[in-house]
Amino acid sequence: MTDIGKKIKEGKVGGLFNIKSVEKIKAVQKVAVEESRLKIPLIFGMDVIHGYETVFPIPLGLSCSWDMKAIERSAQIAASEASADGICWTFSPMVDIARD
Repeated sequence: MTDIGKKIKEGKVGGLFNIKSVEKIKAVQKVAVEESRLKIPLIFGMDVIHGYETVFPIPLGLSCSWDMKAIERSAQIAASEASADGICWTFSPMVDIARD
């Protein structure tokens, strides 16, 4: 068992960020719900800022198109791809504000 698997089993991990693929997610989730004391499922997060499997322009670039249907569709595609892998916590959309 990996170090993270050991920590999940000990109840020291409640969520994981940037773990990708159904197989990996199912494996660590199995440890959490079957081998940890409290049997609480993990939450999985991913930075899906410009897509998951399908890559889109960053939100700032998409916004410059003023094509609301394309913007909505790109978000739907990213959401369905990420959720199909078990990702339930995303960091998108976002905007960076720089100040001089």
